[in-house]
Amino acid sequence: MYMIVILLIIFLYTTGILESFILSLHQFEYAGAFIAGLFYSYGMTTPFAIAVLAIMAQNTNPFVLALLGALGATTSDLLLLRAFSNGVGKEIRINGELSIKVPEAKTLPGRFLLSILGGFVLMSPLPDELGVILLGISRIEAWKFAILSFVFKYIGVLAIAGISLAFLFPAS
Repeated sequence: MYMIVILLIIFLYTTGILESFILSLHQFEYAGAFIAGLFYSYGMTTPFAIAVLAIMAQNTNPFVLALLGALGATTSDLLLLRAFSNGVGKEIRINGELSIKVPEAKTLPGRFLLSILGGFVLMSPLPDELGVILLGISRIEAWKFAILSFVFKYIGVLAIAGISLAFLFPAS
C-alpha cells in the first residue's frame, strides 16, 4: 500500500497536477505548511507531505516553512506518543490468545540510546510511528519529547526545502 501511495505521488508530481494544485493555494501557504507538517508524521501520508513541502519551498521562506512544518509534525507526534505511551509496560492481548508485553527501557544508557535513535527516525522520512515507539519505550516525558521532536522535524523539513531548492527548482 505504501508503494501505491509513493507511485501516486510520483505520478501527480511528474504530470504537474500536484504542483499546480499547491501553487493555486498560495494564499494559504502558512496554514498549508502546518497541515503538510501534520501529514509528515504519519507513514502513509509522508510521501505526500514531502512532495507538498518540496513544492511549497519554491515560494515560501525555507526557515518559516521548516518552523510551521515542524510545529505541525510535532503536534502529530504528540498525538502518537499519547496513544502509544499508555501501553508501555502493559500486556496487550491479540485475538484473545496471543499476549505481548510492551517493553520499557529501565536503564539510563538504554533510555538515552532509544531517545537518540527515535529522534533520528523522527528526522528522517521514515514513518514516525517507529520513532514514537522508540521514544515511548524510553518513557520520555511529553515536554522533552515535544522539544526533541520539534528540533529533529525542523532539521528534516529544512533539509527537504534545501534539497528541493537545490535540485528540483534551482535558481536560474
